[in-house]
Amino acid sequence: MMNHQQLIERSHKQAVDKGFWETPLTFDMAMALIISEIAEALEAFRKERVNPDWNDQDAVKNSEEVEFADVIIRIYDLCGRHNYELEDYDNSPYWSDDEGYNYMQMFKSASETYNSEYAIERLFNLVLSYCRFKNISIEKYVMWKLDYNLNRPYKHGKQF
Repeated sequence: MMNHQQLIERSHKQAVDKGFWETPLTFDMAMALIISEIAEALEAFRKERVNPDWNDQDAVKNSEEVEFADVIIRIYDLCGRHNYELEDYDNSPYWSDDEGYNYMQMFKSASETYNSEYAIERLFNLVLSYCRFKNISIEKYVMWKLDYNLNRPYKHGKQF
């Protein structure tokens, strides 16, 4: 089971060490980046980059599952920045066989999230719930991506 507090600390420390908080992001920009990760997960799903072969690191890196790991890592990082803690609880909405509906639920929740521990925790649990629905072992992907990010360049070669 994931120790969220340890992963919050690790995610935020890695982000700070890589320069992502050199110029602090506004809350709205941090949320926009979380939404962009959800969009990247949708794009990976569209391209059928799901359930990757662990022997193919490029397939893992570009998978829907790793994009959801990025969503979780960004939430962890934001919680580290604001000293928020997260509790894992099941707030499963009705998930559908219609992936458009499912993704819209996540986009809607993310776009309505405001700067409070409760609102961020609600989004976090929505994403975890969806990963459970899809049988994604999200902890495995979060740990893989955190390890992968250790060897990436400063700000991962991006502006912010």
